[in-house]
Amino acid sequence: MKTFYLIAAFAFLPFVLSLSEPGVSDHLGTNKNHPYKKDGKGVLLVYAGSFQSPQFSYDIGIHFEMNPSIGMSYQVTFERGDNVLSHIAIFYKFSKPNQSTIYNYLTRHSYISYNNGGEDGDPHAEVAGSETIDKYACTHLQNLDNDKDHTSKDDFWMSKSLPGFQSIVQVLNQLNSDAGSLVINGTIFKWGGLVKMTHYFEDKKTGATQNAVINLVEANPTMSFPASDFDVPSN
Repeated sequence: MKTFYLIAAFAFLPFVLSLSEPGVSDHLGTNKNHPYKKDGKGVLLVYAGSFQSPQFSYDIGIHFEMNPSIGMSYQVTFERGDNVLSHIAIFYKFSKPNQSTIYNYLTRHSYISYNNGGEDGDPHAEVAGSETIDKYACTHLQNLDNDKDHTSKDDFWMSKSLPGFQSIVQVLNQLNSDAGSLVINGTIFKWGGLVKMTHYFEDKKTGATQNAVINLVEANPTMSFPASDFDVPSN
């Protein structure tokens, strides 16, 4: 079974996230009072959520930036109270479309991942209907796995009207690599940007369950980001 972390990653930008892993830092993703300037051409998406199981629970923060002249950055934090359990960042430069850099804020280590254009990690979700989440018209997708040992269900609400989504698609279509077509056509991202996601897992032998939810909390398509946001931190 895929971990919830990886499923959440696949729901957004699979080509840069499929090699990411959980790893501490500054509560990124849940703070809406960021210092960046508006009236630019960059896209900011911020998500917040939670995960619960019999063994542990934590809050989730996701922070995505795109500067159309530089690249994209994607950061995920897991937090329990004031304790940041994990903080992983993925930096993707349009000048190097077939690779991304994964950085672990906990260990301060980074490595380069080379994208092969494959579609591994696609949850292969099927359309379950349509629904309006907040003000966004969404396609509801569902990935259901039910056998004698467990039930696993992941639901995604994707919207093409998400602010900034069309800008992301336009940039990805211009990439001279397999990455752009993979994101738009090979995964659930073709249905739009992620607005909401839920996860449920039940072990039928023990009755133990896992539940998680991720919600969009901010979407702004007119942001200006410093170039340093798309590089591994210097210290």
